[in-house]
Amino acid sequence: MGATTPLGAGRRSLLRRLPEDATGGGDLLRGTRIFGLGSPTLSAIIGGTILLTAVNICVTVAAERPFVLRRRSLVPGGWGFALVPWLAGATSACALAGFLLPGTASVVLATAMTAVETVELAWSRPWRPGDTDAEFREKWVALRDLTKETFAPDVEEIRHRLDERAMDGYRRKIAERDTERARDEEQEHDERDGPPRDA
Repeated sequence: MGATTPLGAGRRSLLRRLPEDATGGGDLLRGTRIFGLGSPTLSAIIGGTILLTAVNICVTVAAERPFVLRRRSLVPGGWGFALVPWLAGATSACALAGFLLPGTASVVLATAMTAVETVELAWSRPWRPGDTDAEFREKWVALRDLTKETFAPDVEEIRHRLDERAMDGYRRKIAERDTERARDEEQEHDERDGPPRDA
């Protein structure tokens, strides 16, 4: 046959040829081929971005879970909670991008994803501890009471209108029944006052 190569070497070279291969070759990224795009490179980058995002989210959630369970809070805070998921997500994005995409596309995509995650990290400030369960419940009750207080006049007006409609319908039915009764009585009275029937 020929000289043996390491297991990943053959696959890696096949993936590196994927963007130039107009037939959509490459077993691993064949599913990322997006129909309607003329460029296999663009198709591979879009498919890789979708795959990297999904993997990054899964890795980040898996890294956050122990902190959440340990402190029994959705946002437990602390530098470990802020940096460990970010590092795990960035590492997985870089590794997967280097494996899936050719040359500079992998570096650009991994850098872009890491930059977006860094901006999101700075904006969300996960190192600040969030509310405990008791604080969350207290805020929820306060919000519910505020909502009831804010919309109480509107709710009362709607109830009043519905009551008026119900009463109008009730009065209308009573009037229709009285009219029908009067008509029936009038017919009976006309029949009694009419000429006698011959037997």
